[in-house]
Amino acid sequence: MHPVGHHAAVSDMQREGAVITDVVEYRCSTTGVAETQDVKVKIELTMPAEATAGEQMTIGWRGTYVSDATALRAPATGLAADTKLYAAVSGLAGLTSATGVGELASIGPTQIIPLPTAVLPLKTTSSKAGTAMVRSAAVNAGTRPTEPSIQCEVQNADALTTHPLAIASADDRPTRPR
Repeated sequence: MHPVGHHAAVSDMQREGAVITDVVEYRCSTTGVAETQDVKVKIELTMPAEATAGEQMTIGWRGTYVSDATALRAPATGLAADTKLYAAVSGLAGLTSATGVGELASIGPTQIIPLPTAVLPLKTTSSKAGTAMVRSAAVNAGTRPTEPSIQCEVQNADALTTHPLAIASADDRPTRPR
């Protein structure tokens, strides 16, 4: 028996909604390198259980390579020590950009670039109520989001699951006591 007053902690994170799983085929190019790499990543998007216009929400992103043969490899020069992974979703009309950032391990030339094992939070805010359509989008790696050294563009966008995300208006929410 638990002593009185000890209850399960209530998380500040949003409750999780549906999880969408797709295998995304990317074509990746590296700055200063002529060849491209074809990469396949199994991506799980975790949709928020509730979304309200004007309030920040989080979409979870987790990627794993389909196989080592379809994994992204570092260029012959290796990766800079402070390289990060930037994952995105698309189809978010009326929402702010939703990009998550994950730390990457420092690796040597031509080694597989390990994807972050933790779920990356992609934070976004909708300016209005309605339904947004969400699906996996580009993945980039670099030391800054505006200067990617590796850019991976989706090749099979039409085959990906597009998931509706209902966004309630602030007026539809129950009022909270003040």
